[in-house]
Amino acid sequence: MQDNKEIQLQQQQQQPRPRGVPEGPGAQQAAPAQSGGPATRAAAVVAAAAVTLASLLGPVSLPPPLAPAAAEARARLTPEEQLTVDVFKRNVPSVVNVTNLAVRRDAFTMNMLEIPQGAGSGFVWDEKGHVVTNYHVIQDASDIQVTALGGDEYSARVIGVDRDKDIAVLQGLDM
Repeated sequence: MQDNKEIQLQQQQQQPRPRGVPEGPGAQQAAPAQSGGPATRAAAVVAAAAVTLASLLGPVSLPPPLAPAAAEARARLTPEEQLTVDVFKRNVPSVVNVTNLAVRRDAFTMNMLEIPQGAGSGFVWDEKGHVVTNYHVIQDASDIQVTALGGDEYSARVIGVDRDKDIAVLQGLDM
C-alpha cells in the first residue's frame, strides 16, 4: 500500500499545470506572484501609443493673450451702461442693511436676547430717515436695526406695509 503522500504526489504530477507555475515539492509556497497579465500589457500599449502620438504632434500651445487695445475696447461701456453705473455711484450711500431682530428667552439663563431673525437690504428714501425695504424682511420683527454704508447702526420702526406688494416703510430713529 502506498501512503497518502505518494498518492497526492502522483495526482499532482498527472494534472496539467498552467504556464508559469513551478512544479515539485514546495513549489506552491515559493511560487512568486504572477505579473504581466493582460491588463498590464494593455496599459503598456496605451502608454506607448500616447508617447508616440505626443512626439508626432509636438507641443500644444494656447492662443496668445489679447492685446492691450482689445482689452481696453471691452472695458468701454455703452451710454446706457455708463448711465446705470453713474446712477449706482450716486445712490450707493443710500443703500442700507435691514436686520429683523426677534426677542427670545435663553433656555438656560432665562435672559431675554435679541436674535437676528432675518436680513435684507433697503434704501433711505429721504432726509427724514424713511427707509424702504421688503415686507418679508421685517415681518414679525420685535426690533429692527438699520446699518448704513459707513457701519453706523440705527434702530427703526415700521410706519407702513403692503403685504400684497411685499413692501414696507420704516422710520429710522436718530438717523
